Amino acid sequence: NYEAYFGHGTKLTVLGK
Repeated sequence: NYEAYFGHGTKLTVLGK
């Protein structure tokens, strides 16, 4: 998995990649 960060410090953790 990996952690992708999008504007304003919002954190989205995406599983399975």
